[in-house]
Parts: sequence; C-alpha cells; structure tokens
Amino acid sequence: PAKKPTPRKLTSGGLGELERRATAALAKNRAVARELVADILRRKRRVAEDFHAIGRALRRLSDESLYRALGYDSFDAFLTAEDLFSKTMAYKLMSVAGAYPAAKARELGIEKAYGLIAYAEATPAADLARTLAEGNPRIGNQSLNTISVRDLADAVKRVRAATGAGRNATGPEQEARRI
Repeated sequence: PAKKPTPRKLTSGGLGELERRATAALAKNRAVARELVADILRRKRRVAEDFHAIGRALRRLSDESLYRALGYDSFDAFLTAEDLFSKTMAYKLMSVAGAYPAAKARELGIEKAYGLIAYAEATPAADLARTLAEGNPRIGNQSLNTISVRDLADAVKRVRAATGAGRNATGPEQEARRI
C-alpha cells in the first residue's frame, strides 16, 4: 500500500519560499504586461495595419494575472489608466482578433470586420463571422465585398428588430469576452 504523506507544519522558512515564488511570478507577469503595453503603444501609431496584432495583445492582457500584475483590479480599469484605447475600441479590436486571421481582418478593415461579427450574432442561424467573411454572401441586397460599413450596421439593426434582439444583445465587450 502507498504511504500517505505526512502533513508538514508551515514554518516561517516555508512562508519565505512561498513569498519568494509569489514575488517572482508577480515580477514575471508585470514584465510581460509592460512589454505588451509598450507593443500596443508602438503599434497604435500604425493602427490601420496593426489592429489585428493590437487586438491579440489586448486579448492576452485581458488575462487577470497580467493586468493584476500591474496593480489593476479589472481589465476596464487597466484600459482607462493606461490610456491605450477606449473600452469600446479595445473590445472591438479583441473581437476582430478572435474572429479572423490577420490577413482576412486587414482585408475587411476593423469596422467591416466587427460589423460582420455583429451581423452574424444578430442572425438566427449559427453563422460565424469568419465563415461569412470567407465567402461573399449577400447581406440584404448587397454582397459583402460591396456593402458599406453603414449599410452593414443598418442590416444588423434590421435583423435585430426582426428577431427581437435588443441593441445590448451584442456589444464589443460581450463579443470580445465570448470569443
């Protein structure tokens, strides 16, 4: 029969080791988070080309262990204090990065890519935005390749009205957290 481990008393030396490990983990997370913040700030200047990479970095930073390592109680508090992007834009970037490969996201552009996510969510069918983006589906009386962001937003409103889904059913925050 296997021996049961004997419970050990926690000594002050054991607490010191635990504290050392916790401090090391915190320092590592703080370094990773600071590196990601610096990366986002560099890329922010080139947002049109780098929005997908920014969204991926924001998705990583939304990990509780990273934003807490920088001393923030919530991801939203982190976004506000670091002044990276507005909450809405940050969650929109995160949604797009989670839904599309980089090349497809750049091809669609941030607003159309996010609009397609909202459209896919508003439709009763199990459409995924990425699946819709791979083809050239008709949305209303226009193809995806020719529809404007405004017309796509109007289509989302029409579908939501027809299905009874309210405006808050799909917002950038909900989308980013769900993907």
